[in-house]
Amino acid sequence: MIKVVNLCKSFSDQVILENINLNITKGEIHGIIGSSGAGKSTLLRCINGLEPYQSGSVKVDGVEVNTLPLQPLRALRKKIGMVFQDFALLENKTAYDNVMLPLQCWNVDKLTRHQRVIELLTLVGLLDKANDFPKTLSGGQKQRVAIARTLALKPDIILCDEATSALDPQTAKSILSLLQAINLQTKITIVMVTHQLEVVKAICHRVSIIDNKTVALTAPVIDVLLQEPAAYRKLIGSTVFELPDNQTCLKIICTDSTADQQILSILAQQLHLNFQVINAKTENCNGHSLTIYYISFIISELTHVCYFLDEQKIRYIHIKSVITNNEVVDVL
Repeated sequence: MIKVVNLCKSFSDQVILENINLNITKGEIHGIIGSSGAGKSTLLRCINGLEPYQSGSVKVDGVEVNTLPLQPLRALRKKIGMVFQDFALLENKTAYDNVMLPLQCWNVDKLTRHQRVIELLTLVGLLDKANDFPKTLSGGQKQRVAIARTLALKPDIILCDEATSALDPQTAKSILSLLQAINLQTKITIVMVTHQLEVVKAICHRVSIIDNKTVALTAPVIDVLLQEPAAYRKLIGSTVFELPDNQTCLKIICTDSTADQQILSILAQQLHLNFQVINAKTENCNGHSLTIYYISFIISELTHVCYFLDEQKIRYIHIKSVITNNEVVDVL
């Protein structure tokens, strides 16, 4: 669907993206995350042909974006919708007219336009707001109108640029649920650019982390949460525990199954393991609940505990805090 190979993008002498490689498959919700100024939005603009790039390749459905003449580029953009952080609605037009605007630009006949707008306002739950102007709508309602407008031309891809960043948590959650429902219903490909990990956890199937101008990691979201690779830990900060020399630490990841949730009791009762829970947290990942425990115990028990967890098919990561020259380093 979207294939990016060795993409390089600069503004004057400032390199923004360098050797970006990315493969987004049809029908997935793909998150792109990184710190502010990492080049996430620039990457989106390269994908939809709004920004030219100096070298590399960006192909959408096998078509190279950078070399397209104006008319074919217009046709390509018709297949790619955009949802922006600031909604980008026309304040002097009603919700109905904002959704209808792309259809007018493409000379769709009046009856078809009307039917499509009614269908989309119904889809996003705003049919009763059809004649309202943006200034009377809440932030969440504005974003719903923007999503309906994006869907007007039946695109194959939606690019979301910080689509929930300006919204309160509850409203953001409802917008993410709407996008997820649209993806399930239409199999449309959605690319979510965000700096919010909660957005990625909520609806994305896979995530790419941009760091130091390139893609440092692409993986299923659930694997990133479970394994905490280096690029992810750099983004969120390392989990570091200062342990005595004879102690070690395991990160144990439990799913929402009853067997997993009882693992600490089993370790205490069956292995007679003397351990301490030094941290615990719950993560929600695309509808799945994960409970994560960090436990410490005597290092001589490590092999025995790991063997037992392997037998029980419980996911875990061995973490050992190392202190050198007053610097604490996480070793997995």
